[in-house]
Amino acid sequence: PAHSASASYTLTFPTTDGSADEFLKTDGSGNLSWATAGGGNTPIFQARMGSSQSLSNGSTTKVDFDTEVLDTASAYDPTTNQRFTVPSGQAGKYFIHAKITFGDLASTDAAEIIRMYKNGSQVAIGVRRTVGSTGRDGTIAVSQIIDLSVSDYIEIYGYTNGGNVTLSNASEQNVFEGFKLGE
Repeated sequence: PAHSASASYTLTFPTTDGSADEFLKTDGSGNLSWATAGGGNTPIFQARMGSSQSLSNGSTTKVDFDTEVLDTASAYDPTTNQRFTVPSGQAGKYFIHAKITFGDLASTDAAEIIRMYKNGSQVAIGVRRTVGSTGRDGTIAVSQIIDLSVSDYIEIYGYTNGGNVTLSNASEQNVFEGFKLGE
């Protein structure tokens, strides 16, 4: 090295030539590997409801996002438990968003609530109050930036005290999605 005539070290190059847009990075001990710049916003997932779902008045119910639209890491389970689980090697900060539409509210003074759970505990909530006539629809959303470790999972629940309601399966009204924030 030019900074010192007596300095000596070894750099070990990877055995391949890498892929387009990759660069060489070091582990600080002289071992080099190929990497992509800026991390990236993966994994990414998006799920929607494939059919309507009934919510009973006064009870918190897991929302059945059973139709996978996008899942770059096979981390969303649409059939068994409708949850996103952080895959191996993907711990970090995530942006998670969900929205649901309560249909045909029966009360003129009702609360609609969407809850985001991490590993079974609430981490975010969105609340909407309906005041006025009955028979209206109400959309509510929740978004959160969350630190997630490998195997942590996220689920979405809905609640209303406005009578028994239906969450429609209209794809633009009910969505659960998220992605890892680039580093």
